[in-house]
Amino acid sequence: MKITKEFVSYEQSIALKELGFDEACICYYDVEDSYKLKPTPMKEEINAFHFNSTSIMIAAPLKQQVFRWFIEKYNLEGISQRAIEKELYKFSIYELHKDCKIMITDKYQFDTYEEAEDACLNELIEIVKNK
Repeated sequence: MKITKEFVSYEQSIALKELGFDEACICYYDVEDSYKLKPTPMKEEINAFHFNSTSIMIAAPLKQQVFRWFIEKYNLEGISQRAIEKELYKFSIYELHKDCKIMITDKYQFDTYEEAEDACLNELIEIVKNK
């Protein structure tokens, strides 16, 4: 398994930045080096350096980090999983309330877990953009 599968894509990183994502990340996309994923320099004096303040280094959050961020900031939970039918994958998105979860969308027909997970992230981004 490639570790890069654990990070959101460059395009998703840009969209998340536009939505206000500004958490510290362990990696970033280097725009000047063909958008390569690189580790964030770890220096004491930098502390929580986000890289979102410059256009040549874009924070590359982990997918897990982004799913948690959507829960904490927007009360939206995205779940990707294997569908009961056949060998397909699906994702569901819920709006979280104090007493319950309300399903917003439930989409099937993805061949891999990663496809369902990426589609879920893209859908979460669109939901927030359209609010």
